[in-house]
Amino acid sequence: MDLALALRWSGCRVLASRPRQGKAASRRFTGALAAKSANEPNNCYDVVLVGGGFAGLAAVGRLAKQRVHGRKLRLLLIEQGRGLGGRVCTRRRETTEGPLAFDHGCQYFTAKTSQPHFSDACRMWQDAGVAGAWHAAVGKLSLQGIGMEDAIFEPFDQSKVPLVGIPSMSAIGKHIIREAQDGQNDVDVLTSSKASDAAWDDASHLWTLQVNSEPVKTSVLAVTTSARSCVRMLGDACPSGCEASKVKSNVCWALLVASFKPLTCQPDWDAALVDGSSCFAWVSRNTSKPSRPKPPAPECFVLHTCPEWSNPRAELSKDEVRKLLLMEFCRQFGCQNEAVVYAEAFRWNNAFPLNPLQLPKKCIVEPERKLVAGGDWASGDRVGDAFESGVAVAVAVLTLLNA
Repeated sequence: MDLALALRWSGCRVLASRPRQGKAASRRFTGALAAKSANEPNNCYDVVLVGGGFAGLAAVGRLAKQRVHGRKLRLLLIEQGRGLGGRVCTRRRETTEGPLAFDHGCQYFTAKTSQPHFSDACRMWQDAGVAGAWHAAVGKLSLQGIGMEDAIFEPFDQSKVPLVGIPSMSAIGKHIIREAQDGQNDVDVLTSSKASDAAWDDASHLWTLQVNSEPVKTSVLAVTTSARSCVRMLGDACPSGCEASKVKSNVCWALLVASFKPLTCQPDWDAALVDGSSCFAWVSRNTSKPSRPKPPAPECFVLHTCPEWSNPRAELSKDEVRKLLLMEFCRQFGCQNEAVVYAEAFRWNNAFPLNPLQLPKKCIVEPERKLVAGGDWASGDRVGDAFESGVAVAVAVLTLLNA
């Protein structure tokens, strides 16, 4: 697909389909930060960011507000998935029984004192109305005996109230991009798009990568994908790829279930770590979150599997996993099979890093080739860590552009 057409379909600012001419082209392409002449194609950027999770969003949000040598920047954010936010996302489904919403990745978030930028962002999101408190009963659910009738719920002593996106987790990523595109710089976004074959050219001091089989050039390349995707894109020969290759991650299957009837003998809980289950590690009543569809719409549940169950079944089809997990959900949680109106399985290939590098600078920088790489794998295993790494990526990119 033509790159300009893909950008138009994604609802973002569209590049002109022909090279710019005259003074406008000169203003756009002068200097070491971009293409060298008016004859360069329009798919040349100052910064290309690959990965639209929380790290990539934090980076583009910061870069969108900055100028370099008094000049506007051209930024491109590329995300392989259908939406932005990585695991901070929501799946919506319309059924004959009513609307459904499942936060199938990150269930909630809180900011730690060691995450100052994420803490500030959480406050701004709350002020903007795209995040709010989830006054939930969260704890540990011990399944003893046959199932829920013997379950014991122990609430956690939470010092901070969990936060969720409003009206969905996906609202946060959309908000960040709206603000970025209202900033000082030109920000293009491509979703459902694949970036590959990144190559640095010593002569032009530019990166070239293939985006949906179209060449894109950039002065600085920032990779904020999972560690596995970073290695795949950059290769083990690249120092950043070598560092990322040290990080391992688990597969996690998510079961999304909607039911018209409450669970049998359901204790007073909204979300819990599950103990005593052969397959489930987490369960959440998504309906209990603010601004989610309420009765008479069906009640929505999200369950995450444990690594011991997920990893050996990583290659099963979604339909096979759906059938297996739905049977276990009904058996273990006392749900009547005939009450289920919707069920879906979703696979997270890189659910969270098992051994994040916890780099002091929260990202890797290669000044000679103007390459920056970061994400939760470089900083920590929580979404706040990914956000902090993204801020560090933006700082490193600006340093390279100002050099």
